[in-house]
Amino acid sequence: MPYKDYELHKKNARDNYYKNKEKKLAQAKAYYIANREKRDEQKLEWAKNNRDKVNSYMRKYYATEKGKNSLRKAYAKQLQKYPEKIAARQAVRNALRRGNIIKPESCSNCKVMDKIYAHHHAGYDLENQLNIIWLCKQCHWREHGKLV
Repeated sequence: MPYKDYELHKKNARDNYYKNKEKKLAQAKAYYIANREKRDEQKLEWAKNNRDKVNSYMRKYYATEKGKNSLRKAYAKQLQKYPEKIAARQAVRNALRRGNIIKPESCSNCKVMDKIYAHHHAGYDLENQLNIIWLCKQCHWREHGKLV
């Protein structure tokens, strides 16, 4: 039911808010803390349903100096945490550049002609650095158990 005098209603609501501002802010903070998991689920659901927007936002962010620094920091952290993975990836890049290995045009599992990734199925040890299979994104995720 619409208010007879909307401007009066608006003024009363504003006055009520400012009279009880501390209480209202405390309630909002308590709700925010109590419903964190629900918010996280909603964010994930939104991101899943809006991949194009998320990718666009991320491309714009990583083009900024702050985004570039974030990537550098993440890479440095990865290098420190998993030096053997970084070395294996670099060995594959070098072998591709030198022509020692050839990247096929399709996935080894499903034969899809899509962007493919090197998967170190035997591990990242020095002797296994070039022991790879070429997989599309879905098959690669499946190999890592992220996709059923």
